[in-house]
Amino acid sequence: MILEAYNFKGYDKGRRGIHMRLLHMGVLMNHKKITRLMKKFNLFCPIRKANPARRMAKALKTSNYADNILKRHFDEYGPGYVLETDITYLFYGQKRSKAYLSVVKDGFTKQILSYVLSSSLEEDFVLETINQLFENHKHNIHTDALIHSDQGAHYTSVMFIDLLKDLEIRQSMSRRGNCWDNAPQESFFGHMKDEVGKYINAASTYDELKEVSDKIVKEMTARTDVINIHSSIENNAPIITLKIDPVMAKAYGLTASSIGTTLNQMLSGIDATTLKIDGEDITVTVEYPEGEYETVDNIKDIILTGTNGQKVALTDVANVVFEDSPASISRTDGAYEITISADYTGDNVQQQINSEVITPNLSGTISIGQNSRDRMMKSEFSSLYRAIAIAVFLVFVVMAAQFESVKFSIMVMTTIPFSLVGSFGLLKLTGVSISMTSLLGFLILVGTVVNNGILYVDTVNQYRSTMDLRTALIEAGATRIRPILMTSMTTILSMIPMALAIGSSGSTTQGLAIVDIGGLSAGVIVALFMVPVYYALLSRKPKEEIPDID
Repeated sequence: MILEAYNFKGYDKGRRGIHMRLLHMGVLMNHKKITRLMKKFNLFCPIRKANPARRMAKALKTSNYADNILKRHFDEYGPGYVLETDITYLFYGQKRSKAYLSVVKDGFTKQILSYVLSSSLEEDFVLETINQLFENHKHNIHTDALIHSDQGAHYTSVMFIDLLKDLEIRQSMSRRGNCWDNAPQESFFGHMKDEVGKYINAASTYDELKEVSDKIVKEMTARTDVINIHSSIENNAPIITLKIDPVMAKAYGLTASSIGTTLNQMLSGIDATTLKIDGEDITVTVEYPEGEYETVDNIKDIILTGTNGQKVALTDVANVVFEDSPASISRTDGAYEITISADYTGDNVQQQINSEVITPNLSGTISIGQNSRDRMMKSEFSSLYRAIAIAVFLVFVVMAAQFESVKFSIMVMTTIPFSLVGSFGLLKLTGVSISMTSLLGFLILVGTVVNNGILYVDTVNQYRSTMDLRTALIEAGATRIRPILMTSMTTILSMIPMALAIGSSGSTTQGLAIVDIGGLSAGVIVALFMVPVYYALLSRKPKEEIPDID
């Protein structure tokens, strides 16, 4: 029974744990008896070591917590006065990876002044949030401003407290275990997660995307039906990475921001002054001789100066590492994007690559996207489709106002679909694909085709005042055949050179010309032969029934 309680749930228990388990089993046993039985059966409960992260956090804490100066007066002092800060965690991706977000918010304006995203809870990113705040908004911060936070380990650490002292800014803390003392910040995190949750849950990390991309490139390289394989994240931009040790840096009075600023000035130079020569402003830049810091070893030899004037080697406070890096990292709508290009050496290779290489390597968070050109073309096509629809509607409205009849307007509008048959047919016959210029051709075609129908219908309406329907239809055709043919033929003949794609850039406007030639050719037939039939059908009067007379 003792052994059963001791091994319950697979971990060793002490006297108290065994006692509680025995109570759940319905057995009441004295603590002294349990201790004797544990000695008899040589049962021991190992002493659990303290969590290293918690030990570090405890070591960094001070015994002096800041008072709750704010007392929930979050928006009563104007902009730049109350600065609220806190940390939240975000789960992202299919693997539910965790990221940490540090934010500083203006209590009055509700504006996010600075934020830093980190993959770990190390103190650096909280300090960087404060440094970023003062770098970007120092002129907008009140001289009597205060930073309000909870009593977390980051905000009670020596480095955080010293940083605020150096910046001459007061510190205020919520009461222990009272989240209402920092309610606006907590509310912001809640609303933010509601808004962006669906995006970050479906996001993938850059490392995951790079891993999949490298695998796809490797498999494509092994094939013989593709050549010239390139990836947009090829390692063609080597960089030097500095990993700052915050504890060592603090010991010398340095921060990650100050080290970065110093190195940037040493490597890129610093603008010392501006001189006016011959009426022009000339910037004087002080920099080291060219080639002074071109290698990793040269950079490792850099000597920094601490706040107290003490000299310290860069390698004592940072790890200098040479790494390969992509020349650029692109993102679309917050998602990382990688482009893989290749030349195909056979037919139907693209479909084989998609089914055999790309699709098997995709996951729930990584999918095939559209390149920027495809996205732009899709947007432009949508705009032109809307323009064509608006043009058709406006033509319909004008005709309805002119004819004072909806049926005549509908009659003329039916010529448009039939003319499109001629346009698409000629495009297919010539092998020209639909493009932006082709759609512009459709826009031009609508007005020309409808114009032929309007001429014919208007002439019929005039003749019907003196003629019967059949005679009016025939006479209107005889009268308008020449203007309709001349208008259409002149347009068609003028577009033949464009349709032949003469010149180096002739293919650009070829689609427009072919659309108009095919549509106008079909439009002439429709205007002269089909519109009369429509007119006769719509103008036909219903037969009157004669009642029987007994």
